Amino acid sequence: MNKFTLLAFLILLLLLSLLISKAEAEAPKPLIIIPEVIQQDDVKSYAYTRVVTEFGVDNWESFKSLIDKESKWKCDAQNPSSTAYGLGQLLDSTWKLTSYKKSKDCHIQLDATIEYVQKVYKTPNNAWKFWKANNWY
Repeated sequence: MNKFTLLAFLILLLLLSLLISKAEAEAPKPLIIIPEVIQQDDVKSYAYTRVVTEFGVDNWESFKSLIDKESKWKCDAQNPSSTAYGLGQLLDSTWKLTSYKKSKDCHIQLDATIEYVQKVYKTPNNAWKFWKANNWY
């Protein structure tokens, strides 16, 4: 193989690699089908989409269970004996572990809870396992 043929081959290989990378970057995201039982609930639908996107569908039941236990899906849930507030019942100190400011907005509360779970427990499944053993997470 002469130098010209080798150079042409390498250029072709580089172009093919760039085309594959571009195709992967432009590939459509998988469609998330929200379960019918929560489709009419904006907060739960948002939570489902975020959890499935971040952790996979197999973590949804654990995340749902956490929120069921912590706040019963009430965005204004306030623990009378601590600063725990909102859907995830994040403490003031817990909010500081996230990139969010304490908020009455349910979507921000979910984003902060997801970030907290990810940072501390890696997955909702791990957080729920901890919660069941300790009655808090």
